[in-house]
Amino acid sequence: MVVCFCGAAHDTRVGYSFDKEEVHHPPALSLASLKSILQEHKSPSFSLTHKVGWSVYKQAMEWIRVQSICLQHLREGIDIAQEALDRLFGEETHRNWTIATVCLGVNVAEAVANRMVGLGVSVTEEWESLIWTIVSLIRKWSPDFAGHTRHSQCLIFWVLCMFTNPAMCSNVYMRLEMLRLVQMWPNKWLSDRYVGITTAIGVLTTTRYLKADDLIGNDLQVGLANPLTRVMGSLASYGHMAPFAKNALTQVKSLRLGQDTHFLAHLVELANEQAKMTQKGYLEGYIGVMPTLASFEDVLYLLKMLVAKPPFMEAFGSPGMAQVAAAAFVSVTSSLLAVGPQLMNNSMIGFTYLVFYNDIMYRSLAGQRSPNSVFLLLRRDHRQELSVMNKIASDVGCPFFYLPRLYLEGPCGERTESCPEKFLDSVTQAVMEAPVLLHSSKMVVDESTLIHLLLTSPSDPFTRCPLDPDTYSRLPDLQDDIVAWRKDARVHQDISNSGQANNTVGKAIDGTSNDTVRTDVDPPLDDIVNDSGSNSGRSSGRGDSSSESQ
Repeated sequence: MVVCFCGAAHDTRVGYSFDKEEVHHPPALSLASLKSILQEHKSPSFSLTHKVGWSVYKQAMEWIRVQSICLQHLREGIDIAQEALDRLFGEETHRNWTIATVCLGVNVAEAVANRMVGLGVSVTEEWESLIWTIVSLIRKWSPDFAGHTRHSQCLIFWVLCMFTNPAMCSNVYMRLEMLRLVQMWPNKWLSDRYVGITTAIGVLTTTRYLKADDLIGNDLQVGLANPLTRVMGSLASYGHMAPFAKNALTQVKSLRLGQDTHFLAHLVELANEQAKMTQKGYLEGYIGVMPTLASFEDVLYLLKMLVAKPPFMEAFGSPGMAQVAAAAFVSVTSSLLAVGPQLMNNSMIGFTYLVFYNDIMYRSLAGQRSPNSVFLLLRRDHRQELSVMNKIASDVGCPFFYLPRLYLEGPCGERTESCPEKFLDSVTQAVMEAPVLLHSSKMVVDESTLIHLLLTSPSDPFTRCPLDPDTYSRLPDLQDDIVAWRKDARVHQDISNSGQANNTVGKAIDGTSNDTVRTDVDPPLDDIVNDSGSNSGRSSGRGDSSSESQ
């Protein structure tokens, strides 16, 4: 027990910190004196000068770090600092206001972390309100604030505990908000194996609760899309996501889906939903131009990271997962093009960049040649939709370069007219690659169809019986018959070895086509927009090289 200067005794372990130099002592002016200064300068005969305002703000910040004060006076210090900032700058769009507010939020987080870690307590009602205050203060953090928001070891430890331990914080949405603090961490922390793997576990266990609304945000709260992609990009670049990607691939191959597989499929579906909601919000007028561009950039980056880059790319090249990814690619592109006419008028450079980025993503898939690759599925199952979208892009004045050359030229699939009925998937009527028997209905489907059912609606589509692990089985003999039929009938068209398709793909990838387009740059959206005189206030910094050739 310690005693605050007000005389209130409370539980706080004074001086607790992993960094001993982080112990703070009371400043010269009391909280009452700081409040008096603010009150005095409310008078019409006085104005809060820059020097006085900053002095009040800084001393309030010092009080927040004094560990002996009670929570009531901690909140009072926060209120004084916020009022000083509001009086100094007047509006939230001021850059200095934003930086100072974020610094205040990190300062409060340090104070809460020192108390909660020192006491070994979990989140209760009294702590919850303070943590939501932290979230509201740091919501506008930007990567260029990094020099202003250093975290102590104690704060990093607290964030990891909050993010990964339901016993410490049972509110999963509060745990998700820890992404805002994690994204501030420097590379030296996220490159650490313990910190990186622990953070990756937090991402895996919390994002299952994410909704598209959480990613986009609202007028009062910046969405979690940018923090999520920034953190996942960094974790992937240091190899911390590889074990989970490997687990997902193993689960698909064994036809036993676990949380790793559902995690990846859920993120792709979230990207799809976010694109649709952004399209709707922009066309109906409640999402502005720059937030729309930013949201689509986040969606495209998330899709690229999951489907077109290691370590997740192989998992999305497996049966069922590839179908989910291919459908999302088409849907996201459709949503982007739906706002094309309006965005071309309001931000031509920003929209052009997004289409270019999307086109490069389609190019990056062209190296995939497995029968269940996203590339081949797009050519085979979504060719008509891609053709329509290609025409829309041309009509808007922002044509694709790679999409028509890679996906709309050459052979796209195999004929099934003479195929024995027993080789056809009972649901999709496509020739199967790996047949599976559904025990309850005695119907046969391809592995890709089964995986899709397990991800979306885990029941037999013919009987509605649950698809438990013991309710289906592979049919290796039938699979051998299908392989033999394909070989003997010579109807299987291997696109990767097709002269026409290979020539088309090779030209497009190697850049030997008569048309050329720069693919040696992949700049963040802000660089493009800023060159045109606009400033979105965002930058990428998500573990993705800006000069990477897609």
